Amino acid sequence: MFSIYLKFLQLKLKTVVYLSYFKSLFFGKYKFNVIDFKLHLYEHFWILPEIKIVKSEQELDIQKLDIQGKIFYWPKEFNQQELAWLYNEVFYPWENNPSSYGYPMLEIDQKDWVIDAGACEGFFSLYAFEKGANQVIAIEPLYSLKESLLKTFQEKVKTQQFSVISAALSNKNTTMFLDSQGDYVCDSHIIETQNGHGVAVSVTTIDTICEHYQLQGKGLIKMDIEGYEMKALEGAKQTLANDKPQLAIAVY
Repeated sequence: MFSIYLKFLQLKLKTVVYLSYFKSLFFGKYKFNVIDFKLHLYEHFWILPEIKIVKSEQELDIQKLDIQGKIFYWPKEFNQQELAWLYNEVFYPWENNPSSYGYPMLEIDQKDWVIDAGACEGFFSLYAFEKGANQVIAIEPLYSLKESLLKTFQEKVKTQQFSVISAALSNKNTTMFLDSQGDYVCDSHIIETQNGHGVAVSVTTIDTICEHYQLQGKGLIKMDIEGYEMKALEGAKQTLANDKPQLAIAVY
């Protein structure tokens, strides 16, 4: 009975994806291509990993978590429901995740430095170190995530291979507001004017960061910052022109 239900569910999901694909061809502002179609289809069949609580750090209000043998820290105040999905976005095999950071041309093992813009829980930073990155600079405007990231990468912090910048990215150094009132903390986004519940945050540029850390050699900039990617790239003109780092930018 269960196998019959599973086949029915898979058929239903495939139907939804096919209809979305063909609808986009005739009515959508964006025309989905075959790669988009495959990604959307595969995501429906991802197996979400289990998240285990290893220990609660009472004094820091954070929890030590285990996801498929990878240890990381996460604030107790935030929903854990999104973490399994975020984990799969980064670590799910390239063959079944066309937008994976496992894209062969990234060659993370050959990078002298990596900027993880929109670090959030730190899964991409973990991935970058696993792939052989020498130095990772995590940029995360939500200050309550800083302590968690520093705990997750405490050994890398000691060797000065990992650091966290509590700021958002744009094309200038200023102050803006972070709206984090959505269901999931990963959906937090920058707004330029106070809307009643936005929190003031520092804003910097990639050029400023690269100059401060004196980054040289081969670099990679990963950026997933909820719609502010173009502004952030405007603030990276000097870095892009002089150092020509590889880019892994969320454009959806």
